[in-house]
Amino acid sequence: MLMLIYAANIFAGYEIAVVRSRPILLVMGVAVVLPILGPIIFLAMPVRVEPAKTAAPRPEAAPHTFAVPGAAQPVAAGIHIVEASWQKEAPAAAANPSEPQIFQRGQFTFNRRFFETKFSGFFAMIRRESEKNLMLTVKTGRALFVVERITRIATNEMHVEVAQGAAKQEVTVPFAEIVEVQLKPKAA
Repeated sequence: MLMLIYAANIFAGYEIAVVRSRPILLVMGVAVVLPILGPIIFLAMPVRVEPAKTAAPRPEAAPHTFAVPGAAQPVAAGIHIVEASWQKEAPAAAANPSEPQIFQRGQFTFNRRFFETKFSGFFAMIRRESEKNLMLTVKTGRALFVVERITRIATNEMHVEVAQGAAKQEVTVPFAEIVEVQLKPKAA
């Protein structure tokens, strides 16, 4: 039984030498002299990494590219930084106030943040001078609302004030029902 443990100890020294990148005869010799303690010592040591032997550095191959007819060809490889959408000039519809801005479901996500950022002027009791001539219309699956102002907004719905004749009424509009939102100038 002791001979079997002794042989397993020497074999463990061989395996540890291979795994830890140590000289095989050295580790097996220590395993012969120090039967259980020798392999444990080499097992506790970190792996030795030997530098790779290379003949000559070979040049890096150029990445594979393909050409698309009619498209601009890339100038150089690497990272190219382009202008972000928020840094570009305003679109022509926003630049020309006489044309309506149309926001449709599918192109825009109608949620609380959308209305707070795009139509912040419609939350005030008295609108700013630049937004007095604008009319906000919200089209849902069941009705078309001409919004005077947005009175309250929640995570899944908003409450808008609409004019019906001389009276004003507050209507709840769920974001899930909104099909289209238009911001256009009032007719003179």
